[in-house]
Amino acid sequence: MDSDISAIKLSELTENDVIEHCRLRNNAGAGPATVSHDVSYLGSVLDAAKPIYGINYTSNPAKSARPYLLKLALIGKSNRRNRRPAVDELDMLIEALQQLSTHKCSKIPFVDILKSSA
Repeated sequence: MDSDISAIKLSELTENDVIEHCRLRNNAGAGPATVSHDVSYLGSVLDAAKPIYGINYTSNPAKSARPYLLKLALIGKSNRRNRRPAVDELDMLIEALQQLSTHKCSKIPFVDILKSSA
């Protein structure tokens, strides 16, 4: 997904820009947990911009927008999932993991781990 937020200069990026970006992501079908990840990644990149690239700005709009995003329910925790893979899905996973285990550097018994967790 292309985003208008990428066209905004860091020195001009505001909390409102972050909130609008999150609204667009939500309208495009992203859930609150996915949007929350986006905001976290954006905040981390903005935190790194100052010391790594010498980009000077006064605040991190991704971090300061977070409380408002929570109130607007644009970000949140993921819903607990209870879906289990179907038999054919498990078979495909086992087949792929068996192929992976033939690699000379493969030491982790993924197939055994998968079978014990199912």
